[in-house]
Amino acid sequence: MQDRETTRSKVRISDEVVAICTANVLYRTKGIYRLQGGIIENFINSQNQGIRITRNDDAVNVDLNIVADYDVQIPQVAWDTQVNVKKEIEHITGLSVNAVNIHVQGVRLPDEEENDDKKRSKR
Repeated sequence: MQDRETTRSKVRISDEVVAICTANVLYRTKGIYRLQGGIIENFINSQNQGIRITRNDDAVNVDLNIVADYDVQIPQVAWDTQVNVKKEIEHITGLSVNAVNIHVQGVRLPDEEENDDKKRSKR
């Protein structure tokens, strides 16, 4: 957790709060289909799978594993995501963001959407 001391008290901001701020940005970002969790995260069904928060000194580092939509400019989506995640975390928490690293793990093809829709309609 990050500690911030005032004259009389401390404020602690957990990594979970930083991850929630990050997820909020990702849900609003055009071109990101979903987060891609690691093997362990898939087994534990983590709410913030695909988001890893680390800290060094007084700054946070964010690593994001994403699956991008097909037919988007991936470098532009990654750049927009980096800028927006940094702004959100700094605005909401007051923490400094050292880096936002985007790891594109895959691309959702147009025919995958049709298959997903078919699976949902069979339920």
